[in-house]
Amino acid sequence: MKRHLPMRWTWVLGGMLAPLAAVLVPAHPAVAAFPEEEPDLLWPTAPPLQKVYDPGVGTYGSLTGPLYLNDHTFVRGPDGTWHLFGITGVEQHPWPNSDDEDQLAHATAPSPTGPWTKRADVLTNPHAYGESHVWAPHVIESGGTYYMFYAAGSGDRAAINYATSTDLYNWQRRGTAFIDGAESRDPFVARIGDRWVIYYTSTSTGGFGNYAVAYRTSTDLVHWSDRQIAYSDPMTGTVFENTESPFVFQKDNWWYLLVGPRAGYEGTDIYRSRDPFHFKIDDYAGHIVSHAAEIVQDGGQTWVSGAGWYERGVYLAPLNWSATPPLWQSAQNPAMARNADGRLEIFALEPAGNAIFHRWQTSPNGGWSDWQNFGSAAGAVPTVGQSADGRLEVFALGPNGAYIAHRWQLQPSGGWSDWETFGGPAGATPVVAQNADGRLEVFALGPSGSTIAHKWQVAPNGGWSDWAIFGDAAGAPPTVGRNADGRLEVFALGPDGTNIARRYQLAPSSGQWSDWDPAFGGPAAASPTVAQNADGRLELFILGPGGSHLEHRWQVAPNGGWSEWHDFGGVAGSLPAAGRNANGSLEVFVLGAGGGNIARRYQRTNGTWSDWDTAFGPTAAGCVPAIGQNADGRLEVFALGPQGRGVFHRYEVRAGRSWSDWASFGDWGGGLPCGGPY
Repeated sequence: MKRHLPMRWTWVLGGMLAPLAAVLVPAHPAVAAFPEEEPDLLWPTAPPLQKVYDPGVGTYGSLTGPLYLNDHTFVRGPDGTWHLFGITGVEQHPWPNSDDEDQLAHATAPSPTGPWTKRADVLTNPHAYGESHVWAPHVIESGGTYYMFYAAGSGDRAAINYATSTDLYNWQRRGTAFIDGAESRDPFVARIGDRWVIYYTSTSTGGFGNYAVAYRTSTDLVHWSDRQIAYSDPMTGTVFENTESPFVFQKDNWWYLLVGPRAGYEGTDIYRSRDPFHFKIDDYAGHIVSHAAEIVQDGGQTWVSGAGWYERGVYLAPLNWSATPPLWQSAQNPAMARNADGRLEIFALEPAGNAIFHRWQTSPNGGWSDWQNFGSAAGAVPTVGQSADGRLEVFALGPNGAYIAHRWQLQPSGGWSDWETFGGPAGATPVVAQNADGRLEVFALGPSGSTIAHKWQVAPNGGWSDWAIFGDAAGAPPTVGRNADGRLEVFALGPDGTNIARRYQLAPSSGQWSDWDPAFGGPAAASPTVAQNADGRLELFILGPGGSHLEHRWQVAPNGGWSEWHDFGGVAGSLPAAGRNANGSLEVFVLGAGGGNIARRYQRTNGTWSDWDTAFGPTAAGCVPAIGQNADGRLEVFALGPQGRGVFHRYEVRAGRSWSDWASFGDWGGGLPCGGPY
């Protein structure tokens, strides 16, 4: 996703400052000033959404099971009662059949937060009216009449139909508002000036073209103008994988557009403009972890909602406003490394207090210490590197990304330094890699993805260079791998996820880099995962747009060229994590769709891959699992529970053999989902 700022940030690219106390708060943190000409510029943010309505279990057609809601709408009735309408159906895997979505769920409550009471479905029996499905309702009131617009195509007709009601319980179908191109979906209606405006998902051409948000205008909610384009995305196709669920609202002198899914299935990007009819990719204004997000206003409180195929309900969180852009969180929490003596050590972001805690094995392959506070006031999950002499070095992001701090072991496997500032501001915790000669090199994303910068040790175990610009705007923090000959390779997600770019060292430990190859892969929903095979060949895994699928690509020889992209199977709810077993074979772990499980797939001895084991992990997980390898080669997997509450782990009983049961590894009072910007 494109992360250009509509303002100018100044990177503070200085060297190390004087030692600080063992917290993450520098005495003089590096900050960036907002320009005076935009004093009202704020970034919309939201904490993790909380479930407010569970539709329970039901039967649709021949299927009985847990029900979901997807695209939905909130509206307040004439008596003050809140009404919720949404796509509904029975949960299926890997994907529900959207053609089965032929009626809309209905529930009522005294407030958006509930308690919600389930009501009879509305707009049932669509086939009797020539409708093949009933999707994505939006309700607006005018003159005491409620108008519900919804997508209801038939055959090759991409129709937006509408129905009316005076009480929100009884609806009368009125027919087709308009038909548009290959498909038109997800209508949203707003009153802007002296006219009604309907925004909807389409393409720039109406057929194959750039994914887009189109709009039409009306004075009576019945007769609509010709289509125009409010937003055109760099990605092309006919599936509309990242301009779904448009929602437009105004705050102060800005108009905001919500679209998704971005950065995976559960993600919505926000764009801002002075003109409600013209949004650009450069107008990026934030990200919310929510599918099919809606903005709900109840008195003085503004909420953001979410629902989806695997969510089993509707969720809400307060919509907040920040003077700094949202941060990217690591796809994995906790972070993990192995000490010089082989002991694993993990570093977890404790969400309730935004503190970092760590825990370590008391002996190689052995038991674990208690949790200990490693630093306070952190803004994101830390990352860990290992110096040439085996000393671990931890990099952390300060609150709101105002600075980067680091802390390192004073001797291999030993005690720790105080925190020191390392640079910034930044949009994410930096990524760290080790050069062939042992020197660490870090790659940091600028605020809101404005650029990529890097910094490196000038000698093994030594001091650091100044910062240098490494790349232009990026859609997520970069990923770094190391070739068999020690040369680093950097992979970066392009703005808006339209591509993956690649850049590599021309010689081991060299400061000389190739140019960026912007056509290495994509589109993708997140930064790729890179792993090294037993023979040194790199292998790359990506998550498709909207979390639709996984793909992989590998070097055909160590340090050599690359294969074509190949489907890796399954529907994923997250970017995969990869580890290497005692025999060198790769193992891949991924959240299932909706975070409903953790699935595992591994290389066989002949290089082929096993089928997916979809029952490897808990029935509900909150984060991409973190993978570590014990001193004796046994893999150990750590995973956050639902909504980031609690850490669990599981390990190989014998290398390459059976696994232990899952066991609790720590509990938190609050939760923080992982992956993507918040």
